[in-house]
Amino acid sequence: MAEPNGINERQRELFIRKSTRVAASYLKRAKALSEMPDAAKPFFDVLENIYIKLTDIQKPKDMKSIGTLCVMVPAELVYAAGLN
Repeated sequence: MAEPNGINERQRELFIRKSTRVAASYLKRAKALSEMPDAAKPFFDVLENIYIKLTDIQKPKDMKSIGTLCVMVPAELVYAAGLN
């Protein structure tokens, strides 16, 4: 049975499995680069924990959060939402 967004549970599971494999593949390729700066390690940790291990992010209930699909979001937009 389809959910309100038109995606059933099987489709959702297949999407998650494929997305996880793709993220793991990109992480492996990125770690293999010989000229990768140490500053990239936090990015690798986020990629591995959230997109491969599917670890939830814990935050206090009273804390606002913002989600983006692009790392090039202007800081002004985040500040205008009352976040820092």
